[in-house]
Amino acid sequence: MSKTVRVYNCVTKETKTIPAAELAPGLVQAQVEGVGLVWINSAEVKSGREYTLPPFDQELKELIEREIQKPLAEVWPKTLAQWEDNFRRDTKPEQEIGIWCRIADKFTEFSKSEGLNQAQRKECFAIMLHCSTVPPEQVLEVVTLNALTRDQARRAIEVFLRTKE
Repeated sequence: MSKTVRVYNCVTKETKTIPAAELAPGLVQAQVEGVGLVWINSAEVKSGREYTLPPFDQELKELIEREIQKPLAEVWPKTLAQWEDNFRRDTKPEQEIGIWCRIADKFTEFSKSEGLNQAQRKECFAIMLHCSTVPPEQVLEVVTLNALTRDQARRAIEVFLRTKE
């Protein structure tokens, strides 16, 4: 029997149980008051929040575009305005920008080193995204592999976890 997880819909306030392998990119684990530890769609949570920061200056916009938006455009297509909007609504925007910079950097590093095709890059991104939200030993429980081998997926996790020397 495959592992199941609870997913909470922030709009309808309903919880359902699904196989962990069906978790979509963008879902993150969160402690929801009165519900417990569940998976939620991070975009739904942020879209309802007020801004925590004023509009970004040109330098920060250029950094987000260069370090996050462009490297991830194929696998996570968002406009620069969408990236900024999400970051400005985040409770810890500096930390969130740092996490996304790491995802983009490690995704680019691994994709290039392995010479991944488009389908493999999409799975690699899902792995990197989940590496930022769940313990490493759970990543392969929540990402379904079709294009990457299990060994490639494990190497992707190792690359994500590796710190710069």
